[in-house]
Amino acid sequence: MNTSGDMWVITPSGERFGPASIDVLKRWAAEGRIPGDALIEMPDGSRLLARNHPDLRGVVNAPPTIAGTITSGAPAHDSGVSTLIPYRNVPALAAYYCGVFALVPALGIVLAPAALILGIFGWRNASQNPHAKGRVHAVIGIVLGSLITAAYTIIVILAILG
Repeated sequence: MNTSGDMWVITPSGERFGPASIDVLKRWAAEGRIPGDALIEMPDGSRLLARNHPDLRGVVNAPPTIAGTITSGAPAHDSGVSTLIPYRNVPALAAYYCGVFALVPALGIVLAPAALILGIFGWRNASQNPHAKGRVHAVIGIVLGSLITAAYTIIVILAILG
């Protein structure tokens, strides 16, 4: 069957759409705009049911395609675990642990500045990506990192002046 040229769609209610190429008809069928019982009028004047047309058969009988929605990337369901352990915000989580372990004598010299820096990065991450959570962990890292870094700085200055 020659399907080249423009064709018309005649709906069961008698409405005519076209002329359109086979590519346009395929797109209309994929969108669900051509029912299977519509007539396709060929360029030579012959008519054929859309569900029997060789180029439209698989498309007309298939469910219509609908464009999906764009999501933010945030999970559809959050069990609350990410609030207690902000696993989506690694800098905030690392800042928290560095700050807590900086309380151990001598470890604080290295871990306190790391907690401060990681806490700042964790805060920025939580601000830019609310689903990442971790603001409280970042704040704890910043506060402990700042206090312990200040304490070690004072101890070092006193030891030098001493």
